[in-house]
Parts: sequence; structure tokens; C-alpha cells
Amino acid sequence: MYLELVQKMVEQGQYYAAIAHLDQLEKTTAAAPQTIYLRAEALRGTGRRDDAKKLYRRLQGGCMTGYGLHGLGLLAAEAGQMRQAEEFLEQASRERPVDAEVHNDLGMILLLNGRRDDARREFQTATELDRENPLPLENLIVLMLLENQQAEARHLAEERGITTGDMERFVKRAKAWTRRMSSKR
Repeated sequence: MYLELVQKMVEQGQYYAAIAHLDQLEKTTAAAPQTIYLRAEALRGTGRRDDAKKLYRRLQGGCMTGYGLHGLGLLAAEAGQMRQAEEFLEQASRERPVDAEVHNDLGMILLLNGRRDDARREFQTATELDRENPLPLENLIVLMLLENQQAEARHLAEERGITTGDMERFVKRAKAWTRRMSSKR
């Protein structure tokens, strides 16, 4: 129950409070894989990437290997190491094949690395695994718009109840993405 509280703090961006609660908890119990993971997530959220990386690595070879790989992938992406991020996230998706968040994050890295077909599969997997999370669906629709599949994107948006305002935002995001990619060439 206490760990659920800490997890909610991490999810809500209350990283310093989460760290304080983990410190309190570890005064009476030894660090367990889940507490190591939550501390790594909180440390990453506070910008203490090197400390987070050490903890994510401690999760390797245990029951939370996939969580550690996911965290390492996100750290690599934040550092602009996109190939390494892709490798970590691909490994994480093999360890956690039904985790929509991992598939969505891998999809973003694949998209950034120019692998649109692979990114599409990851976004589709994520949207099917977690129909409540709007982010993978948004990413899939933006990808469709990037690929000039407006009719397919609008059909999916209508099917999933996306508002006109949201669709306009997705179109703007796709145009900004196109400009950004054009300026990199």
C-alpha cells in the first residue's frame, strides 16, 4: 500500500516527495526491486540521470529487468543517444511485451530514427494494449498524417471519438514535425 502511494507520487511528478518517502521506507526495510525502480524513476525526474542510471542497471537480471531497460532507454533518448535508446527499448519490449508504455516509447524512438513502419506497429500495439491512454493513439494519428494518410487518420479519429479540436492539434503537431525533420536535412 505504501509503495502504491510512492508510485502515485512518481506518476504525478512529485519526485522529491517520493524520494523522501522511499528514504523513510528504507529505514525499516531493505531496498527491493520495486523501491529501486521507483527511486530511479524519481531521480530521473529530478534530473539526477547518473544516479538513476546506476539504479536502472541494478535491476538487470532480476524480475524487473524490463523496467530497468525501459528507464535506460529513456535516459539514452534524453541524452540524444537515439540508437542506444532504440536498443534498450527493443530489449524492454521483449521483456515486457504487453506494456503499452514501452511500445509507445519505442515507437517514438523508431519514428525519430526514421523507421516509420516499425513505429506504426509499435503505436498500434500500444493503442490496442491500452485503449484508455490517449498518447499512443495521438502518436499513431500524427504518424498517419506525416505519411499523408489523412483519410485513414480522420477515420481512426472518428472511430475513437477524437474531437475536432484534438485533430487540429494533431495536424499542427504533424506539420511542426515535418518542418523539424526538413531542417535537419
